[in-house]
Amino acid sequence: MAGKNLIRLTLALVLAVILGYGLFMLSNLSDSRPQSVIVVLKNKQITAQFWRVVTAGIHAAAEEYKLNVTLTGGSGESDVDGQIQAIEEAIRQKPDAIVLAAADYDRLVAVGEKIKKSGIALILIDSGIRSNVADSLITTNNAAAGTRAGQLLHHLLEPESSVAVISYVRGSQSAIDRESGVISGLQALNRERRTETFYCDDDQEKARQTVADLLRTHRDIGGIVGLNEVSSLGAAQAIDELGLNGKVKLVGFDNSYEEVAFLQKGTIQHMIVQMPFKIGYLGIQAASDVLNGKKIPPFIDTGSAAISKDNIDKDENQQILFPFLQE
Repeated sequence: MAGKNLIRLTLALVLAVILGYGLFMLSNLSDSRPQSVIVVLKNKQITAQFWRVVTAGIHAAAEEYKLNVTLTGGSGESDVDGQIQAIEEAIRQKPDAIVLAAADYDRLVAVGEKIKKSGIALILIDSGIRSNVADSLITTNNAAAGTRAGQLLHHLLEPESSVAVISYVRGSQSAIDRESGVISGLQALNRERRTETFYCDDDQEKARQTVADLLRTHRDIGGIVGLNEVSSLGAAQAIDELGLNGKVKLVGFDNSYEEVAFLQKGTIQHMIVQMPFKIGYLGIQAASDVLNGKKIPPFIDTGSAAISKDNIDKDENQQILFPFLQE
């Protein structure tokens, strides 16, 4: 009898050791599992140069911080419903964090709050929402950049000239802030904005046609501000096609090879260039910091620079315009 009890005790101890070791290994596997981050962009079809560079920053940080990152989004900057659906699907996948470039300042508030209620960290990049629910917003100070654009344009114009503003989409915080910045910059210098803001729905051809029509019907317009890459390129095309290079002044936002070509040609006088690689990289870095219990600031300004034909060849501006050629 004593021998049987000893065998049972030995078996129980062996089973306990095996169970304990199994739980230990499962715990280690869980701890070593890469943390997951879903990045929800405005447009999952990444075509604009700005978003290609943002994405490069995202991938670089994902590799450095050993995060499992996937990208999704709507079908375009104006596809708010599509982005909301993409966020809902991301929540269902239960990642550790969501990094979001919000397509609409107001309509994404509810789903943003749902992210946090689901226990998922939320980092906003490029554009925010009308809520303080996010752990951090990482973007350009778009109001200040807009003010700078308006003031730069003012100093290029004759006193009687007026200004038109071409935006890319309604409802995006970045577009709202840039527009308000441009207007405040012009008003501070007593410059008239001739027309209401026009929206191209992030469609370059629509921006081109809108500007062409404006310049044919409003001969007093001497300057235009394009608030992103697409609106700026559309405006530049219209000015160039009408033979108004240098006569109608253009200040654009963002950076692409096509914009640089128009700058060199004299169609664009200034480009307000953001730091897209930094936006993407810091968005993922912030997610990693939050997941590891580190405190991060609620707002991180990634900066911008004004590039003109006069300063484009400076080393620091070449690094901003062509970051991948400097490595």
